[in-house]
Amino acid sequence: MPRLRGQPNRAFIAAKEAALRLAQQKLNQSCFAARMVALGVAGANERVEPKSKSVNFYRHFLQWQVELTALLADAYRVLFKLALAHSAALKIEPEGWTRSELQPLINAALEAIDDWCIVACDEFPTAMSEFVSANSWRAPAWLFQVSAVYRGIGKMKKAHMPPSDSDEKLSAAHTRLLLTGAHRVFLRDLRVAAEFARDQELVAAGSVAPSASHVEQRKRINRKGREGREKLHNLIRTLLTKDPSLEGLEFCRELDRHHAKPLHDWIKRGEWRTGLTFAEAWANSGWKKKIRRVRQEAMKRR
Repeated sequence: MPRLRGQPNRAFIAAKEAALRLAQQKLNQSCFAARMVALGVAGANERVEPKSKSVNFYRHFLQWQVELTALLADAYRVLFKLALAHSAALKIEPEGWTRSELQPLINAALEAIDDWCIVACDEFPTAMSEFVSANSWRAPAWLFQVSAVYRGIGKMKKAHMPPSDSDEKLSAAHTRLLLTGAHRVFLRDLRVAAEFARDQELVAAGSVAPSASHVEQRKRINRKGREGREKLHNLIRTLLTKDPSLEGLEFCRELDRHHAKPLHDWIKRGEWRTGLTFAEAWANSGWKKKIRRVRQEAMKRR
């Protein structure tokens, strides 16, 4: 996972966790409903010839795959939108962060796809189907009847394969190839849907103009900074007109005596603590450079 170089606030963390919980709940509901459909497919296929089973299988499987893709693409959109809104503060790359956060849900979806295939192909679906793993399962040959577009794999050599219109079991290698192909098709469709969601959110984010209140606030801050700097410069020019040799600690003491205020930027960044005087700040090498720079700027603008 990309490291968050900024400090995430509580609102961001809460929103992210809520988005993931909602996505997980929707995924669980979808997988449960799909498993019931898979049991129905297995039951219906007991009464038809092997050459007709693949039609029933893929009609329901592809419909669920579309639903699953839309569900995860929606989760991607929510997380990407959240990352986009906080990317500047947290210094994260929105797309990479979103993919990382979504990966556990994608892995769960891939496992659910394997489970659906196993249950839907079981001639005698029982509760024991839950304990059949993708590694030990052997797919029926009729799964190879559909187009390679749906399988996610190309043409196969049939020398070591049973007839594709039979109930014979495929080898472990061919079964693994079928499941890998199903994963590949799902991930391809999900990538396309996620890219579409990403582009929509980027367009929407770029189309929103800054609010009037935000613009006015920035103007006030900038105006306050300019006015503060100009007041300090005017005071410095007045002091140096009276005594051009004034510098160092004595210069800082004169600023304090005339109640000079530090620059607005110093206060805004939290560098100038409350109660600090110019004379005290002069003891710090970093502040020495800044005070000298302000003195030089004031004299240049006479």
